[in-house]
Amino acid sequence: MIAAILIATTCLCGEAPERANDFFWENDRTGFRAYGPGDVHKWSGIDVFNKATTNNFVVHLLRGHGDYGNWHKNVNGLGMDDYAVGPGRGVGGVAFRKDGKWLPDYGNWVAYRILTNCEEHCSFELDYKLPIGGTMTLGIVLEKGSSFFIETVTLSEDVPVEGLEVGIGLDLSAEREHTGDLFVDEKKLIVSLFEKPHNREGEEGSMMNAIFALPISGKLSLADEPNGAKMIMTKPLTWIDRGCSVLTVCAGADWTEAGRFRDAKSWHDYVRGEQVASEQSVARMFKAMIDSKFRTQKKGKDK
Repeated sequence: MIAAILIATTCLCGEAPERANDFFWENDRTGFRAYGPGDVHKWSGIDVFNKATTNNFVVHLLRGHGDYGNWHKNVNGLGMDDYAVGPGRGVGGVAFRKDGKWLPDYGNWVAYRILTNCEEHCSFELDYKLPIGGTMTLGIVLEKGSSFFIETVTLSEDVPVEGLEVGIGLDLSAEREHTGDLFVDEKKLIVSLFEKPHNREGEEGSMMNAIFALPISGKLSLADEPNGAKMIMTKPLTWIDRGCSVLTVCAGADWTEAGRFRDAKSWHDYVRGEQVASEQSVARMFKAMIDSKFRTQKKGKDK
């Protein structure tokens, strides 16, 4: 039985040389991949794997551990690849704009570094060579029990950053069937989609996906990318952003067949709750920093 060979619930990330060097990451809720150098695409959006099992599943699909047949059909009720990534951003892909013009895509990752791989979380970095020069690094963290991963964009010192805008996006294009019940909050920088059941391989429940910005970034806004993605965009960068992390966003997905969310309202409510929790977490972090600084200053005065 296929289910018998699945690894127990854990966060996991890694390269799949058997599947064109795709880089994957998954937890007990969902899975993702970034296309690898073994199968060059003209786009660099992030793909999603639906999961109806809490066990690791994506690693078995990509690394060939078993005969799964067509991944685009539900595999024994465990999950499937039911997300179409084209020239849009997928779920959490990055795009660039300068002087009002969208820049060409930059293709697949060229290097990776795994930082942690354990039961509770996995973290890693992916490097991409940019056609404008320099390197973009995506730092990604995925924790157990969450439908979202945290993604940070860092630009190397040699990227010509002056006037460059950076955006992390969510594909909403009708031609790739990424349509349905859409919730957008311009102020909170939330984009959440509960998709219609797909018809590519028969209706297999509804995908849902979302992005939202963490409140540690600077001035941000939402923009529409030409290939059908809604982007969380930075303001034009300046020289001070060279070599820095310029944008941090949460991106995630789920599936009705997993049983956690059955309708658009329950999904959008969850996304809004996760965004509020991120605000509170950042507020606690800054309060702890300020309190620590105050205690240090007070201790110095008491001497």
